[in-house]
Amino acid sequence: MRDLYKSSPYLTDGILEPSIVLFYNAEEQLRSHMMTMINNIDFKYHPEIASLYMKFINDSIAYDTRGTIKGNINVLFGNGKMSEKIMKDIAADSTYKWVERFDKGELESNMMVPYIILYKLILSEREMIIEYQRMADKLKIIS
Repeated sequence: MRDLYKSSPYLTDGILEPSIVLFYNAEEQLRSHMMTMINNIDFKYHPEIASLYMKFINDSIAYDTRGTIKGNINVLFGNGKMSEKIMKDIAADSTYKWVERFDKGELESNMMVPYIILYKLILSEREMIIEYQRMADKLKIIS
């Protein structure tokens, strides 16, 4: 999360694009492919895969904070960009305990809320991708 607004270290990704832009592009493509599969494949023998796809799609849409997060890329704040200030000075300071405070409902209109939602979305999507890989591996063994 600390490198959210930094350029991707992978040359093939686009040198000038911040990592968060590349993440959102990849996530949107994955969601689109899942939606296509849901609409075109009968999952009657593997409904758990359809359920996992639907959860990914729903979470991706429900927890979408890309407007705010991408909007902060070029917003100026004091002597620098807001994105740099948020990631360097605020988010990186573990004494704030942002996630715990969010979970307790203590951060209703705080500027960190979109970033905490993104963090939780990334964790959730990561778990769903791991679960999908397990399901796919299980199908490979069966066939």
